[in-house]
Amino acid sequence: MIGEGQPPQPPARSTAPAPSSSLSSTALASRAQTRRRRTSTLVLAIQIGLVLLLILGMLALNASAGNLIMPKPTDILDESIKLWSDGTMLRALGESLTVIGLGFLLSASTGILLGIVLGGFPLVGRILDPFVNAMNSTPGAAFIPLIIVWFGLYTEAKIVVVWNAALFPILINTAAGIANADKDLAPWAPSLPS
Repeated sequence: MIGEGQPPQPPARSTAPAPSSSLSSTALASRAQTRRRRTSTLVLAIQIGLVLLLILGMLALNASAGNLIMPKPTDILDESIKLWSDGTMLRALGESLTVIGLGFLLSASTGILLGIVLGGFPLVGRILDPFVNAMNSTPGAAFIPLIIVWFGLYTEAKIVVVWNAALFPILINTAAGIANADKDLAPWAPSLPS
């Protein structure tokens, strides 16, 4: 018997390079770029198709149900011109800007003040930090029932909602900035112009 007593020999390996390794890196880059271009073109085509289907669906709903579902764009433009000309839109814009301005002013003043206290006094910061983080991580919508009970549905409640949304980023960043300030530069602060 041939090869009796000898260990089996592994099959002969081909010395020819693998077909994928024969491609140059520029050819691979070109293929990848072509694939990305095809993919982005396909995605764009699908997005355009979805927008067209959405528009056609809105038109079909409007045709079957009248103006109850979706008003015509010309109706919206006419009503907008009417609201701007009689002052309704300006009054509403003024009220909204007042609410946002007062809410931000209150949140900036209280957030900076509390941030100075939390960042400047490490013991106070360590004591109140869990409570600040708990309030910050609570969704704003969870406070709305309490705000309605305490402040009603009037302008004060809207200001408190804006205050609540803007307070914690200001407070946390002020406290972190003061706590991490370079203590060696503090004596030089009076020499800087204001």
